Amino acid sequence: YSRCGYRIESVEKGRLGWDLNAIGHGEILRLEVKGVSGSDVVAELTPNEFAKMQMQQHRDTYRVCIVADALSKAPELCVFRYSVPREMWENETTGTVLNIERIEAARVRSER
Repeated sequence: YSRCGYRIESVEKGRLGWDLNAIGHGEILRLEVKGVSGSDVVAELTPNEFAKMQMQQHRDTYRVCIVADALSKAPELCVFRYSVPREMWENETTGTVLNIERIEAARVRSER
C-alpha cells in the first residue's frame, strides 16, 4: 500500500480489530495482516478482528491481508476485500473467494 501512495499507520496497540490504517486517495483502509509460514492462504482471526471485518460500517474499507510463505525469499501477499455484488470476500487480484469457517476455541491452563 505504501508503493501505491498510501501512508501506513500502525494501530495494533489500540486493539481496534485491525493492525494498520492505510491513508490515501481520499480513504482510510483498515488492514488486518496475517503471516503464515506455509504456502496455504489460511489464517485465524481473533473474535474482535472477525467482528470488525463483518461490521457493515467497515466492510468497504476492511482488508484481510495474508502473507503466505512469509519466511521464504518469495512471500506471496493475498489481499481480500468484501465484494458487495457477490456478497463475499474475494482476492483483489485473482477474484479467489475467501472461505470463512466459524470456529469455537478455548484456552486451557494447568494450575501449579
